[in-house]
Amino acid sequence: MVIPGGLARRIVRWSIFVVAQVVVVAILLEIGVRIAASLDTNLHSMLYASGSEVDLDECQTVKQLLDRSILGFRPCQEYYGFTLNSRSLRTSEYSRHKPEGALRVLALGDSFTFASGGLPSGQGWPVVLEGMLREQLHRPVEVLRMGVPGTSTPFQLRLFQLEGSQLEPDIVILAFFVGNDLLEQQGVPPAGCGMLSAGLAKTSLAFRAARNLYRLHAGVERAPGPGDAAGPQTRHPRDCSRAGLDDPSYATHFDPMRPTFSVERYDQIQEHRLSILLRSRRRCFDHMLTRAVTAIDALDQEVMATGASFLVMLIPDEMQVDAEARAGLLARVGIAEPELDIELPQRELGRELARSGIEVVDLLPELRDTAAVQTLYLPRNTHWSAAGNRIAAEALARHLEAEGCRARQDGA
Repeated sequence: MVIPGGLARRIVRWSIFVVAQVVVVAILLEIGVRIAASLDTNLHSMLYASGSEVDLDECQTVKQLLDRSILGFRPCQEYYGFTLNSRSLRTSEYSRHKPEGALRVLALGDSFTFASGGLPSGQGWPVVLEGMLREQLHRPVEVLRMGVPGTSTPFQLRLFQLEGSQLEPDIVILAFFVGNDLLEQQGVPPAGCGMLSAGLAKTSLAFRAARNLYRLHAGVERAPGPGDAAGPQTRHPRDCSRAGLDDPSYATHFDPMRPTFSVERYDQIQEHRLSILLRSRRRCFDHMLTRAVTAIDALDQEVMATGASFLVMLIPDEMQVDAEARAGLLARVGIAEPELDIELPQRELGRELARSGIEVVDLLPELRDTAAVQTLYLPRNTHWSAAGNRIAAEALARHLEAEGCRARQDGA
């Protein structure tokens, strides 16, 4: 069929007109979203893009830094039965100078450190570790929980520079979750790594907002929120008289058996995380590994400058731990187990960090051995149960005891 010349020209003109209109609308939408983001600090979830690299060096205060996160800077706001302290951290109020004779431990990390799936505060590994160390050492111990959900090592490095380095730490623990800390804030990946959307999300706030709204509507993933909680997320009016305090009643309402995600949504999250284990994507993994190790090395140098000791706790993904859950997921998403290198992140991270002389506690072997007799993860949530948190705290306590809690212990 031959299109007459006049009709062809009209089609071309209309096509150009439509494209021009789409471009104008896209530009206006982008401008509108950027203006809204500058005026409304409550858009963190809608504009969150974990895969994008961000420049954190321009953040000169903790407030500026936390405003780059999902949570934002929300001192005295209640989350999961705990009122954030005056620095907007899910830990007790603390002074710049540690108490005389006390051991001060800083716990850096993401949602595993902040909330661990919405568990009551006292069941999280930092609080459990604090109690264990007090019993072991027979002296005052502070474990300051400085976890910020939806962040990875570059963010935690900057948080330590701005806040942690001023707190006279004896020990700094980086809780590194291999399920997403390798994937987040990676910048521009090599070609073929399937992260085009991350690049677009970094460039366009409008694209980022539209993508996150689509994910929420389509059920691909829940709207991003602190820790992907499995329990009620409370945002009561700020009550600074309770800053840094726990609400004991929260534990009575928390249901550890209530799934967080639908099966379809949970599979989407876990399939994405399994991508780092695919043998066919080893080049992509090596890129992520290099960037992660560079950030961890930089954090190690910052910690050493304070005289504190540094330790990395490697947190495995649930699919690395639970063989039965992994088999079910692989069957549903159509991936054969031989396509995966299950221990790849721990093996390579352990090797690279050992070269830098960095202490590592790898939780994969113990969690995998225990998974057959205990439920270590909350149902369809991806975070640890109370039992998983306790195993992590026990592993850290054993390591620190074996190492003699090597750290500055002024006055001890």
